[in-house]
Amino acid sequence: MTLIFLSDKWTKQNISNLKIQRNSVTEPIVLVPGSNATQYRFDLLIRDINKREKTPHSLLRVLVHKNYTISYSGAIKKGERQPFIVK
Repeated sequence: MTLIFLSDKWTKQNISNLKIQRNSVTEPIVLVPGSNATQYRFDLLIRDINKREKTPHSLLRVLVHKNYTISYSGAIKKGERQPFIVK
């Protein structure tokens, strides 16, 4: 009986911990332009999606240079669950 009680308590605690982890996960939407396209390729798509949403998604543009350095513009708002990231 003790084993059943401890097992039940352990299971409920793990489920509680998983719920907390799930609520803190960010699920970015990564958009990669094809050849000969720029970082601005998806601007109309992002604008249209954000018009339909109650709260607009953040946008972060990332540029990887030939010398392996990275530059970026935009930002991801704190607490944003599904920001757009354009590479």
